[in-house]
Amino acid sequence: MIAVLGAGAWGAALANVAAEASGADVPLIGRDAAVMAEMERARENERRLPGIKLHDGVRATADLAALRLADIVLFVTPTQTLREVSGRAAPHLKPGAVAVAACKGVERGSLKLPHQVLDETLTGRPNALLSGPSFADDVARGLPTAVTLACADEAVAGQVAEALATRSFRPYRSTDVAGTALGGAAKNVLAIAAGVVEGRGLGASAVAALIARGFAELARLGGAIGARPETLSGLSGLGDLVLTATSPKSRNFSLGLSIGRGACARKARRGRGDRRGAGGARGPDRRRAADLFRGRRGGGGAALGRGRHRAPARAAPAGRIDFFDPPPVSRTLAERPMAYWLFKSEPDSWSWEQQKAAGKDGTEWTGVRNYQARNNMRAMKIGERGFFYHSNEGKEIVGIVEVAKLAHVDSTADNPTWECVDLRAVADMPKSVTLAEAKANEKLAKMALTSNSRLSVQPVTDDEWAEVCRMGGFKG
Repeated sequence: MIAVLGAGAWGAALANVAAEASGADVPLIGRDAAVMAEMERARENERRLPGIKLHDGVRATADLAALRLADIVLFVTPTQTLREVSGRAAPHLKPGAVAVAACKGVERGSLKLPHQVLDETLTGRPNALLSGPSFADDVARGLPTAVTLACADEAVAGQVAEALATRSFRPYRSTDVAGTALGGAAKNVLAIAAGVVEGRGLGASAVAALIARGFAELARLGGAIGARPETLSGLSGLGDLVLTATSPKSRNFSLGLSIGRGACARKARRGRGDRRGAGGARGPDRRRAADLFRGRRGGGGAALGRGRHRAPARAAPAGRIDFFDPPPVSRTLAERPMAYWLFKSEPDSWSWEQQKAAGKDGTEWTGVRNYQARNNMRAMKIGERGFFYHSNEGKEIVGIVEVAKLAHVDSTADNPTWECVDLRAVADMPKSVTLAEAKANEKLAKMALTSNSRLSVQPVTDDEWAEVCRMGGFKG
């Protein structure tokens, strides 16, 4: 039996994978009994993976006793809590159970990598590391994903890789645990830098250069600690770096993106909290982590994050970008065709009449705290249009709005990684289109409004836009 300890988005996604792969029940264990009871009742991780159902074989629980029969235990916790969680789980593990760390980063204070933490908390037990280019929602939706499963014991690596393999999720086994762990940890700082480049609108060429030269330094650091070149150029090294440094789904890339768009770096780090990686270090720990990633241990000579940015003392010369000027639109965004969207609002909180009253300048679309909805807003261009939908009361599309300002930090959020766009009202929908009418229309069967009702900001295809406009009598 496989058990998953940690019930966030990644934990729920891996529990679905394990249930599909094994054909048996898989305990998904979280710390909050009330939350896990609700997850079991709803058969969905509504907070982290809205709209994606748990596999029939997944059993959500807060009881660590569910670990007792597990042959493989996936520890899907942040690196900074791995020591505590694995220590509490130790008495419940049966002899010979394989512990798999499904997290990335460096433990503050000790500077231990995840597998090294498990060596200390689960002494005498085989342990492995799962790492590589993977996003929880991709895996949960069954999209093709390949990762690395590393263990010093090749037989154990093969056993665990085979136990987790499905038609869409393929673990490749390796015995290079150090190289696998390093790739998962060191790519974070490069992803933040790539986010800054994108947020400043410096172009795809600059991002590519940063990734290529950053990887060269990562490879030198890997050589200093004995990592194999093929590991670093594989899924858990280069593969994870490319994914993390190019997608707004990445938390580290998103942090850099916020900084590049003008958020205070100190506030962005504080709002980010104890996330994965050495970036969460404080004081002396931060300096020691910096030494590690500059290759000072073992004489690697690598210089990830070498040098510091200094604010210019005067205006930047012509042709250069002043860090404090408003960032231009990124080339990749500017070249994308115009798209359509749908925005949900509870009318007792913010109604269509209030939106119209905001005038031609519009207003911030604040309060979005769902990662996918936020990412949708990050993808928007000025001038793109969307439907204004009254949720809860009425459940109908009542108007047309237009994006008036690109994504920026949500002024109501404590964490600067939450962003929003500004919207202005364009026109009333001549005839409101209800949710029931949309569900009854076969042409809208795949529309997010009818299939993922919890997502507050949704994409709308060209055909869906045209059909809803036809239903509502809108010809603008």
